[in-house]
Amino acid sequence: MFEIKKFNSGEWNVKLIERIHGNEAVIHCNWFDESQRDVMLLLMKIGAIKKQYGMIPIVVNAPYLPYSRQDRIFEVGQDIPIETLVKAITGRYSDIFIKTMGLHCGNYFKNVFNKKIDIDFQQFTGSGSKIVFPDINAEYHFESNYTTGNFYNYANSFIYLNKQRDNTGIKLTIQDNSQKYIGGKYAHYLICDDICDGGRTFVEAAKLLKAQGSDDITIELMIYHAFMTHGLDDLKAAGISKIKIINPDSYEYVINKFPENKNYFELITI
Repeated sequence: MFEIKKFNSGEWNVKLIERIHGNEAVIHCNWFDESQRDVMLLLMKIGAIKKQYGMIPIVVNAPYLPYSRQDRIFEVGQDIPIETLVKAITGRYSDIFIKTMGLHCGNYFKNVFNKKIDIDFQQFTGSGSKIVFPDINAEYHFESNYTTGNFYNYANSFIYLNKQRDNTGIKLTIQDNSQKYIGGKYAHYLICDDICDGGRTFVEAAKLLKAQGSDDITIELMIYHAFMTHGLDDLKAAGISKIKIINPDSYEYVINKFPENKNYFELITI
C-alpha cells in the first residue's frame, strides 16, 4: 500500500501507492517488526491516506500497542505513556480508531477499543487443565478480553495466586480458596497472563506449583504477547513445557528469535 524510504538521517518518506477500496482504510501495525516500530512512520502513513482520501475512517490494527502496560501513574510527575501515544496517533482526527490487544490500556478515548479475543476456556478445563492466574490483574484481563462461553462457568478449575514485590524480587503464594485444587496425579496447569518479558513471575509460579507435591504434573503458559528478553532457559528449568501465544505477530517474532526452539511455542488460533 505504501512506498517507504528511510534516509540515512533516520527520517521517513511515505507515499500511498495503492488505491483504497471500501468505506475505511486499515493499517496493520506489527510492533514486533523493528522496521515498523516507529510512531512517526505510522503518523506519516495516516497522513498519506488523509491527503489522498480526506475524511475516510482509518482503523489502526495494532495487536500490541507499546507502553500499554503502564496504564496508571505510579509516581508524582510520571506520564501515562499509553495516553500520550494514543493522542499522538489520533491527533486532530476523530475518525481514527485503534484496535489493540493492549490489555492494560483500557479505553482512554472513544478512538481506542480493545480487540475481543475468542478463547474457549472449556477446551482447556474440559481436558482436566487447571487455569492458574499469577495475580488478580491476570484474571481481569482474560475475563474482559475474551468472548466465548461464560468465564465463570469454569471458575472451579481456576487457581489464584497472590503476587508481592519487594527489594528481594517477586514472591507468590496460593490463595486459601485455591489450595484445594492444587496437586493430584498427572495434574495439568495452564498459567495465564498478558505479557512475558523477562518471565520471572512465571518461573516463580511454576516453582510454587511443583513444590506442592504433585506426582506427575505438566505446566504450560498462555500469554497474549511474548518478548522473552531473558531467554528460555529459566522458564524451561522451572518446568514450563510449552508457551501458548495469542498474538500472531508475537508468535512469529519469538519463533524467529529462537528458531531452534520453535516447537516450544504454540500459536492459539482465535
